[in-house]
Amino acid sequence: MLATGYHNQEVDIREYFGDEIADKVGMVWGWDEGGEIRRAWRPTGQEGLWIQLGGVPQSRTYSKLLALQIVAELRQLK
Repeated sequence: MLATGYHNQEVDIREYFGDEIADKVGMVWGWDEGGEIRRAWRPTGQEGLWIQLGGVPQSRTYSKLLALQIVAELRQLK
């Protein structure tokens, strides 16, 4: 897990993982077409890279959903 500080996670992903992976992930934050935070608590476009965003209230709710998705991926259930 990364604690990213004051700039957008796109910058951190590019810095830590390089351009190729950052381009696969794309924009982070903002709202997607379903009204959810973009790239958070779901597949990011890069296999094995998951992002959890927000504060404690979001983490308490969505971390369970994120964990279930990771387990499903590891067990090849999806």
